[in-house]
Amino acid sequence: MKSKKFAVRGMIVLACVVALCMFFSGTVRTIATAKVKILSPRTGKLSQSVTLTGQLRFPKSQGVKIENMDGYTLDIKSVAVEVGSEVKAGATLFTASVTDYDKTLASLRAEYDGADGQIQALERKNVSLRRSEAAWAEAYVEITDATEDLGDAKFAWGAQMRLEGLTEMPGEPSEALSEAWQRYEEKKAAYEQAQEKMAQAERFTISDEVRSYVADMKKYQDQRESAQEKVVSLMVLQKQVEKVCAQDAGYITKLGVEAGKTYDPVNEAYFLCEKGALPVIRCAVGDTSLTMSKGMNASITSRYGYDLDTETIGVGVTQDGAKYVDVELDKDIIEEMGGLVSLAKGDVSVKIEYKAPQSTTLLPAAAVRGGGDDRYVYVVQSGTSAFGEARLTVSKTPVKVIAQAGDLISVEEDLSWQRVAYMEDRAISDGSVVMEYTE
Repeated sequence: MKSKKFAVRGMIVLACVVALCMFFSGTVRTIATAKVKILSPRTGKLSQSVTLTGQLRFPKSQGVKIENMDGYTLDIKSVAVEVGSEVKAGATLFTASVTDYDKTLASLRAEYDGADGQIQALERKNVSLRRSEAAWAEAYVEITDATEDLGDAKFAWGAQMRLEGLTEMPGEPSEALSEAWQRYEEKKAAYEQAQEKMAQAERFTISDEVRSYVADMKKYQDQRESAQEKVVSLMVLQKQVEKVCAQDAGYITKLGVEAGKTYDPVNEAYFLCEKGALPVIRCAVGDTSLTMSKGMNASITSRYGYDLDTETIGVGVTQDGAKYVDVELDKDIIEEMGGLVSLAKGDVSVKIEYKAPQSTTLLPAAAVRGGGDDRYVYVVQSGTSAFGEARLTVSKTPVKVIAQAGDLISVEEDLSWQRVAYMEDRAISDGSVVMEYTE
C-alpha cells in the first residue's frame, strides 16, 4: 500500500517538474525571440504636399552693354531701377560719368594743340611748292595712306585665315574670308596705283627741305585729326552716359551697375527680358525622390497670408546637374505678392501637390530598409519547428523604391498578398525567428 502512495506522489512531482520546465522554456524562448509589428501592405496612389524654396527667374533675358566705350570705364552716380522693374523704351536706367573725364579730356586737348601748333609752325615758313613739288606732295600722302591701309587689310585677311585653320585660300572660301580677301585685293590695287603715281613724281628733283616739309605736315595733320576724333568721341560718350536709357521695353532681370561703383564695359550693364514674357518661380527640387512634372497643382502664400493657386509649367536640369521645377506666375499673383521687384528680393516658398500617376504598393518608411539601389523589406513566413510548434521567420526581399512622401514609401513590387515585419525590438536578419507584438 505504501509503495502505491509513493508512486502516486512521484508521478505528481514529475508532472509538476515537467510543467515547470515547459513554462520556463517558453518564457526563455519568448524573451530571446525578436518582437516585430506585422502589416499587410496596401496599394494606392502616393500623394504628398512638398514645400520648396524658389527664386524669380525670367525667360529669354538679353544682356546689354554700353557701346563705343573705347576702353573707358564709367563712374556710376545713381541707379533708377531694380531687378524686376518694368521699364519702357527710353526710360532712364542709371546716370554716370566717364572715369577721370576732365583729366582725360585735358590730355587729349593737349595732344590736339601740340599737333596743331606744329602745323602752324610749318605754315609760317611760307614754303611755296612748285607744280612738280605739289605733285610729289600729293603722291607722298597717297602712298603713305595706301601703305597703312594695305597693312591693315593684310593683317585682317591673315587673321581670318588662321581662325579658319587655313594656310592658303580655298576654292570656296567662307563669306568672312571672301570679304577679307576682297578688301585686301582692293587695298593692294590702291597701293600699286599710289606707288605708280609716286614713281612718276620722283622723276623730278625734289629738295630735302620740301621732302621734310611735306612729311612733317602729313605726320602732324594725322596726329591732329586723330586727337580731334578722340576729343569728339569722349565728349559724345560723356553726354550719352549722363543718362543711360532702356533700348527696349521689358523687365530688368539683372543689373551690372551699382551706384558709387565703377562699371567696366567688358561686362553687361543690365539684362532685359522683353515685355509680355512673364517670369516664373524656379524651385530647386533637392533630395526629394518625388518625380516633378508639368501640370502639378501648386500654391504660393501671399503677403497677406492666404494661398494663391497656380501650377508647375516645366522641369529641367541646370548646367551643374541640379534638378528644378518652374512654377507659373500670372499678373494677379504678381500683384498679390507686391510686384516683381518685391519677388526678386528674396526666396519664395512654394507648396506643390504631388500625386503619383498610378497605384503602387505603399509601405511605412520604417519597413523599407537599406539605401541607394539596395532597398529591401522583411517578408514574414509561417512554418513549424522540429517539435511541431508554429513559428514565424522573416525573409529578405529586394524592392525598388519609386518615391517617398514623408513617412510613406511607394515600391514597384506587388506585396499586397504578403505580410511585412517592421518596428522590431532588436536587430533581425534574413531567416530570423520573430514573434508578433501582442497588445
